[in-house]
Amino acid sequence: ALTVARFGLALALSPVPGHAQDFDALVREAARQAAIPPSWIRGVLRIESGGDRHAISSAGAMGLMQIMPGTWRDLRHTLNLGADPFDPHDNIVAGAAYLRWLHDRYGDAGFLAAYNAGPGRYDEHLATGRPLPDETRAYVTAVARRMGDNAVSTFLRQLPEASPVSH
Repeated sequence: ALTVARFGLALALSPVPGHAQDFDALVREAARQAAIPPSWIRGVLRIESGGDRHAISSAGAMGLMQIMPGTWRDLRHTLNLGADPFDPHDNIVAGAAYLRWLHDRYGDAGFLAAYNAGPGRYDEHLATGRPLPDETRAYVTAVARRMGDNAVSTFLRQLPEASPVSH
């Protein structure tokens, strides 16, 4: 947000969020490059940022695909991207490549959970059986519905029960 002070008034101006469909050409190109369905990118983008290229989560995830800073650094270097994590092209390309890597590593049964919770937490879940957070379960369900992708429904059937809430 940009703050403008004029006539003793401070106005906070936020960029107008785009819409997911505004990035359709970039999504199709990134999907082609990563060899994944465009619906995967569209689903993640809609749930992660709602099309707001300047989105920053409370955890620090950035841009349309809400990529964490450390992940961005790695992907930026690997993919030879620019320095701006909010650049729609670079953020979508990075997110698509990350989805592909996670799918190659975890398959239909875990790539979305790993995208949301992080590979470390998902690996811990696999190793210990520790339940995934309710937030991750809700995320997977929301993205899978947006994807309309039958392959992802496999994960929804395999997703373990949520962790009990303790007070």
